Amino acid sequence: MILIIKNIPSITQESELGDFVAPALRFCLLLPFKLGNILKTDIFCLKNIKTNVLSFHGRIFIDDDKAGKLAIKKTAWQAFQK
Repeated sequence: MILIIKNIPSITQESELGDFVAPALRFCLLLPFKLGNILKTDIFCLKNIKTNVLSFHGRIFIDDDKAGKLAIKKTAWQAFQK
């Protein structure tokens, strides 16, 4: 599964994307274990041709779709609480 984080600051590092999503992949009932693994992260830039405005976005590649869906729910909930 590929997660896309839209409109990130231009100074964001690829490792920070992984650090942002990694806690959402941890599941702790009695013993902590991970539901999925981050395979790769990258950052890409899009340029609006009409306005010359740049926007930066991150991609996070996760090996398990179920873990990806859980990460989406958890990170969305974290953002909502802030």
